[in-house]
This record gives sequence, C-alpha cells and structure tokens, in this order.
Amino acid sequence: MTHETEAYCAIDFSPSGAAAADLFAKLPTEARLGQLALSDVIGSTPGNMTQGMCEWYEGHIAPVRSSALEGVQSVLNGIDTKANGKPVFVEREKDKAEDDLLKAKRDAVKSVRDTRKTEFTRLEKIQESEDKTRDRYETLRNTLDREPRQWNSFLYVGLLMIIGLAELAINWEAFNAIKFFTPAVATGTALILGFALAASSHYTGSVIRQYKSLFDPANDDMDRFAGWKMIGMAASTLTIALGLVAFSRFYYLQQVASSNIFGDASIGLLKTVGGSMMSNILVWMVGVLIAYMAHDQVPEFPAALKDLERFTKKREALQNSLDKPLARPFSKAEAQYKNDMERIKQRSASLASVPTQVEARGLMQKVMEQDAKVKALLATYRHRLKNDGRHDAVFLMDEELGRTDNKIELNHESYSQKPLVMKYV
Repeated sequence: MTHETEAYCAIDFSPSGAAAADLFAKLPTEARLGQLALSDVIGSTPGNMTQGMCEWYEGHIAPVRSSALEGVQSVLNGIDTKANGKPVFVEREKDKAEDDLLKAKRDAVKSVRDTRKTEFTRLEKIQESEDKTRDRYETLRNTLDREPRQWNSFLYVGLLMIIGLAELAINWEAFNAIKFFTPAVATGTALILGFALAASSHYTGSVIRQYKSLFDPANDDMDRFAGWKMIGMAASTLTIALGLVAFSRFYYLQQVASSNIFGDASIGLLKTVGGSMMSNILVWMVGVLIAYMAHDQVPEFPAALKDLERFTKKREALQNSLDKPLARPFSKAEAQYKNDMERIKQRSASLASVPTQVEARGLMQKVMEQDAKVKALLATYRHRLKNDGRHDAVFLMDEELGRTDNKIELNHESYSQKPLVMKYV
C-alpha cells in the first residue's frame, strides 16, 4: 500500500470521530436555511451535496483522497506498456466517460437553446406552472389521504344528456298540444327545458356534494358567493323549467278534459297537474343523484389534477418538439459512451492478470472501502439535516441536461433519494 493510500485509509470516519465532528459542526448553520444549493454531478466533487458538505469534503477529504488516487495512478504507470499495453484506471475512466456523455448532451441542448430561445422560455413557464400545480395537488392528496373522485367527462355529460332527452320525451306531447306552438317550436322548447332541468340537476348535486367545502366558515366571501351562485342558478333554472311544464301540462289536460273523455272532470291545478309532474321531478332527482356521485367533496382536488395533467401534456408536447433536433447528437454521444465503456471493459480484462494492475486494483479496493465510510457519514449528515432543518427547506439542483435556466426544487424527501456518488476524475 502506498503512503498516500495509507494516509487516506487512516482517517477515522466513524460518527464519533474528529472528521464527523467537523462535518456535523456545519449542521446548525444549514438547518436554518430555507434554500440550499446542491453541487453539480459533473466534476471531481461528489454531486448532490450541500455547500456545507462540499466545504467539509474539499477541506478534509479531497486533498488526501486525491493523493491516494494519484498513488494508484502512479502504480498503474509502472506497467510495462510494451509488453502489456496501456494501463487502465477503471473507475477514473468510467467516470470520465460518464462526464463526457453528460457534457456532450448539455452542449447539444445549449446549441438548440441558442437557436430556439422563445420556445425554451415558454417551456420554462410551463414547467413553473406544472410544478406549482403539482405541489397544490400533492398537498391536497396528502391532506385528504386519497385520490380525487372524478368521472370520465364524456360519461358524465352523456348521462346528463340522457336526463335532458328523457325530459324531452315526457314533455313534448304537452307542448305540441298548445295550439300556437308549431311542432318545431314544441320540440325546441321541450329540448331546452330538458337540458335546463339537467343543468339544474348538475348544480344541485354539486352543491349537495360539496356543501362543506363551499360554505366552510374559513372560506372568504368570494368562495362562499360562488356556492350561492350555484344554488341560485339551480333554483331559478328549476323554477322556470317546472313553471313551463306546469303551463303546458295544464293547457294539455284542459284540452283532454274538454274532449269529454273523462266526462266533466275539472282540472285541479295542484292534484292533477302537480301529480302529472311527478315524472319530471323523478327525472330531475336522478340527475341530482348522478351529479352527487360524479363530483368530489373538495372541488379544487380534481380541478388540481386536471390542471396538472393539462400542464404536463403541454410540457411533454413542447419537450418532444424541442428534443427532435437533439436526437442525432444524443445518439452520437451515447454511441461514443458505449464504445468507451466497452473499451474499458476489454482493457481491464486483458490486464487482469498483470501484477502491477492487480496491485493497483488492491489499492483501489482500499480506497473504495474508505469511500463507503465517507458516503455513510454524509448520508448521516443528510438524515440529521432532514430532522433538524426547516421542514419547508428546498434543495436547488441544476437541471441535468440544462433544458431550463431554472433550478429544480427538491424537498427533504426527494433530496434524500438523490445518490451521493464518489467521483474518481
């Protein structure tokens, strides 16, 4: 083992060691912050680290670890290149190939961004709206602990249309019996009346289902006014519609009575006309029941999901349009990366039995074992930051391919899922 490797492996990275104490000393400062920028995934510094973690790494780890890696490189440089060919530092070359791939993709995106600035600006605005809508939707879902209730729009509208057509069938004969109504006028009036009752059913069922949300004492006056508007529209529409039905039914039954089919029976407005309108009330109530079942108790919950789906669809469509000119440079970069990785694999296999390469692999194994301890300590710091830090803290990460100038905002949960990868470049 080289003295550089020994120096790195000698550092105590246990939670009670001096290195850990220096790292955790950064915690009180970062725990107070509302925004924490994360390191880039390209370069020698591990990606996705906070500034405090980076300062600790650069001050305590990077110099010693870099010397250890150079010690491994110096051992590899001792290979007889004439007999065995060029040595291969597997981890370093793999990291370089991965960085080159990402850099090539970022350069391709930057080139397209420079020529299509307006569309990329629009993409950023759509993404901002999508992120805000997603936050609103996920907050409601976590609060209510369920998915939103929403029927297929075509199914719901279709059922309401059936309600309207049922009313048309019930009322058409009575309207057609009015002498000054032509068949076209009778049909049009009955059709409008049917859809008016369907609309009344929609508003009534919606208000009944969402009454608690609409009229919550915590709501402002405008929200409560929206509920009262729905009630007013439902009541006025129902009143006018039933008034028209009563008029046509009374007129129709008067004609039936005057024809002596029922003798001299007189038409009682309440008993006869009212009784004949029970079928209209029944159809209306079926519509109310359908509207009640089709709506969520919290109106903004399914609305938030629909908005999220709408913004996501717009963003994906624009993203696909902007990705088309990137297909060729991306595929070229990925092909180069694949070739590089295959070359590294083949060279590593061909040198597997060379003593100098074997010695270097043994040193790298020691370095990687120490790296695992560093990552474990950083993971502990990140966990403590989650517990001790502000719950509303956001972690700002560069968009991987640079499609937007905006930073991606992560909460504690999302950040904890980002890997901490030790780099060898």
